[in-house]
Amino acid sequence: RIQTLLYDSRHNLWIGSTDGLFVLRAGASTPEPYPPLAGKRIWQLAEQAPDTFWVATSDGLYQLQDQATPHGSWFQAGDLAGAEIRAVTVTGQQLLIGRRSGINLLDLSSRRLRQCALISNANMLQSNGPDRWLVGSIDGLYQLTFNAGGCSEQTLLPAVDIRQLYRDKWQNT
Repeated sequence: RIQTLLYDSRHNLWIGSTDGLFVLRAGASTPEPYPPLAGKRIWQLAEQAPDTFWVATSDGLYQLQDQATPHGSWFQAGDLAGAEIRAVTVTGQQLLIGRRSGINLLDLSSRRLRQCALISNANMLQSNGPDRWLVGSIDGLYQLTFNAGGCSEQTLLPAVDIRQLYRDKWQNT
């Protein structure tokens, strides 16, 4: 079963499934498996930059460097090692990580990891402006706001299982 799709900046389609990660390269007709993540449930992917991806898996957070031959490593900070990571998104130098037990924020420049919210089972994370994110979870829709003092959360839509968020390109002019 396919869990997530990511069309990257190089026009490759990354396919996260309940049985691992696959990539359909631009111009190819058959997806290639990514063996290091074979058998792992892939919940979500985020592109940090061309050639750098973060992969939320059933067994932790994986950083993938996609060059001619993709390689990667498990992110081993705090209690993320081996934890179920359900959602991940990158905004600038910040990585927001949705775990079964809460939300973490990773500063990519310093590799500093901090707990920021106790929203459990996040299914989707999406930037909602500077230092703000929307969190779709099994318990509803939330907005997180970050400032020097930490993180605050606001419930936008309670008691609804949010599986996907989509922002269209329409702008109010």
